[in-house]
Amino acid sequence: MAETTKKTRQLTAQKSDDQIVREKLEEHQEESRREKPSGIRIQMKYKFIGVLLFIMVGGLAAFFYFSNRTLLEDKKLFVMDLNLANLRAATAEVKLAIRVRLEDLQILVPRVYRPASTENFDPFIGLPPNLSDEILGITFYRQVREDEREKYPNQKFLQIRQFKNTELLGKKQYPEGLLAQLSQEHPLPLEAYFLTQGLDLLNRSMRNGSQPVDVFTAMLPGSFAYADLKDLIVAVDFVQEFVRKKLHSMELAETFLLTKTGSIFSHPDVNLTIDYAKKAYPHPIVGRLADRTFPREGVELNFREEPHLMNVSETGFTDIFSVSQMKKEQAFIAMKVILRRSMMLTLFILAIASAVTIIFAAHLTKNIRKLKEGAEQMGKGNLLTRVDIKSNDEIHELGESFNLMAARIQKYFTESVEKTRMEEELKTAQLVQSTILMTNKIDTDSVELVPHYVPATEVGGDFWDAYLSGNVLTVIIGDATGHGAPAAIVTAVAKSCVATLHQVYEEKLSAEQFLDTLNLVIYNSCRGKLLMTMCIVQLNLENGQLTICNAGHESPFWLKSDASRFSSGTTRLNSEVLFARGERLGFMPEARYEAVKYQLGLQDTLLFYSDGISEAVNLRGEEWGERSLREAFESLGGGASAAQVKDTIVSALGKFTSGTDQKDDITCIILNWKKRASQASVLKATTLSTAKERLSGVSEEEAAKAVTEEERPEVTMVTEPKVEIGEQTAEVTSGERKKAA
Repeated sequence: MAETTKKTRQLTAQKSDDQIVREKLEEHQEESRREKPSGIRIQMKYKFIGVLLFIMVGGLAAFFYFSNRTLLEDKKLFVMDLNLANLRAATAEVKLAIRVRLEDLQILVPRVYRPASTENFDPFIGLPPNLSDEILGITFYRQVREDEREKYPNQKFLQIRQFKNTELLGKKQYPEGLLAQLSQEHPLPLEAYFLTQGLDLLNRSMRNGSQPVDVFTAMLPGSFAYADLKDLIVAVDFVQEFVRKKLHSMELAETFLLTKTGSIFSHPDVNLTIDYAKKAYPHPIVGRLADRTFPREGVELNFREEPHLMNVSETGFTDIFSVSQMKKEQAFIAMKVILRRSMMLTLFILAIASAVTIIFAAHLTKNIRKLKEGAEQMGKGNLLTRVDIKSNDEIHELGESFNLMAARIQKYFTESVEKTRMEEELKTAQLVQSTILMTNKIDTDSVELVPHYVPATEVGGDFWDAYLSGNVLTVIIGDATGHGAPAAIVTAVAKSCVATLHQVYEEKLSAEQFLDTLNLVIYNSCRGKLLMTMCIVQLNLENGQLTICNAGHESPFWLKSDASRFSSGTTRLNSEVLFARGERLGFMPEARYEAVKYQLGLQDTLLFYSDGISEAVNLRGEEWGERSLREAFESLGGGASAAQVKDTIVSALGKFTSGTDQKDDITCIILNWKKRASQASVLKATTLSTAKERLSGVSEEEAAKAVTEEERPEVTMVTEPKVEIGEQTAEVTSGERKKAA
């Protein structure tokens, strides 16, 4: 409590220091304000007036030029030319959009084919953000080899790998098996494509029940993205929405994409895109697409018993054409509207040109004055200052930049105060956890137990405890899911439960009873949102019988006393794995745990650890691995002391990681059974952490009075925690009075 109060006072003092810094900053800004510019405003005003006049004159000239052209040219040809220009522009946009995404695939395909080794790797990192919202999946195929034809008699190509964008599938509310449905609804022409090895675009839109799924597939040779993939066929499934948006942007005419066979590749109407994905669209221009002499520009045809002005253009993709069409009657109405609006716009421009030129200078000066006043308010420390600039030029952008800058300054200042507060709270939490979950060392005539613990963050998720009950040593090691504050809470719950069970039940509890009770406690506390692995071992110090019960934790290693040292030239490991299976704690309340028994020999050594030590990484991101851990464990051979084994493991791990920051807590415990013990030479059942709390500050005489004369074991004072690099150790030995029956 005193330590927490001290930390709270430090936090309050820190806030006061931040306030002082802010006041000094405001004084400095007030003293160092820049001088008021004199001639800059006049120069800027005339500069913008000149730009405005230039824009008006140029706009009027261009307007009259196109108006004169409209009056001179034939109306029909004008509309068709205009539609053709718009069609080519839309086609170019579609082509560019697809080409850009194909270029991005040259980076994405190798990433998907050979994903990185790190967990939760995102292949879209460094690529345009929209790409992850457009690609549903990537599938890799290869031809069946001669030695595989008996195994696959009816197949010529095999699907060897598939990447699913599960996030996009979920966002679109598509089923997870959508790619398989696409393969059934629209099988890929793999055999025909293998002969051409070019770029092939296919419309594979379909309906998933009543839900439309507009998809097109780009078939590419593997060498398109990576030289090593030359024997593969890559099929990339895109959401077709971005193509349809490009086509829909053609406001003057209806624009769509047709294949040479007459089927629709893409249409603004998604229903038509789906309905005519596999069959020919009943359109009069379909029959002319295959004719090489057919003009790829404009033509007048009857569609649905009405004359239409149509334009056709090649897209640059094999057998895909862009088509635009407009009703002839509508085309002439549009021309009349354009002429009428042109005349109105001309009169309007002529009427307001002079007025705009006169009032623009005053308007510009007003906006600049707002910026100046806002800057002065910011200099005085008013971080809530914002400016309201209403214009359509660079001054408006400057005003938005000013508001953004002010908002960020306010945000950063608030975050700095909050960050300081959170850092102080984390330090307090770290102090509390280190006090509650104090790691200790046991060293008696019968047994030696040495721990090593390094948290990944201020507060960790690993937990261990050990205590003697009669002639039985109980060792507990656990690992909460994740790390940081949530994991620390779970470890605190587990620690409290272990301490309570040990204090309430003086007689030893079986490992199964421990795990059954802890499972219910953690489940009721976390409701399955946070889990914990745990391994409990009970060693009978008289006969060496070892009982192990495991709840999803890493299995301990057992090195017998007569085991030889591990040699780097061999592949055989000398240690054994103590297997015991069980569900993680907190997963389901009805879980039950069974114990497995082993027989230890004198000077045998056990190694308990969490996954943080085996998954420790070096500068290249390589994991140390369980084999390296076992090799370090066996390097001294059987019969070595627990402290020596611990130092060897820590040294080997340090050489491998080379100071690399780890993402998970590192915990290991080494236990060595030195000799058989009698009942009278073992401490009464109590956890070492509980004994430290109970006996800290008690004199040796008072501790001696706590046991009876006929049953008093050797009593030594609780020593202060010994701080070592990367770990904390504390030696605790005490006697405790047995309760009367």
